[in-house]
Amino acid sequence: MKNRPLCVGVLNGLITAIATALVTMVYPPTFLNKTQQNYAIAFTAGLTSFLTTFTLGMITAQRFRSSTHRLGNYIDGISEGNYNIRYPIYANDEILNFTPKFNFMADVICNLMINIKIQEERSEQNREKITSQVIKLLDKVDAAAHGQLDVKLKVKCE
Repeated sequence: MKNRPLCVGVLNGLITAIATALVTMVYPPTFLNKTQQNYAIAFTAGLTSFLTTFTLGMITAQRFRSSTHRLGNYIDGISEGNYNIRYPIYANDEILNFTPKFNFMADVICNLMINIKIQEERSEQNREKITSQVIKLLDKVDAAAHGQLDVKLKVKCE
């Protein structure tokens, strides 16, 4: 990935050189005068260079779009509540550097959601305990109000 611009440049130069060499062989000096031959070579080199750069640029852009689209799908999955999703690491992926960071972020979110659910369950259990204790206390207060004076109250705070 780091050498991709170099590879594109070398490939572009190589294809342009081959096309230029072919033009000089196809149009011998007897067919065109020197000025026309130079124009033909320059036009061929420019057109070949443009087409090669354009084609390789489109291929690179398509691969990058594909990688970012795939990552976007995984991000959508997390935003929809699927916290166990992980982005697979591809050796030739355009966004290879983001993959471990994305997976780490997904791990952190997953762990946070698990901790929140555990705390929510504990809070619910504590609420149920407190509700039960308040009901028992109210029952004893009601019994004392109806004349049962031998009620012993013990309040314990947890």
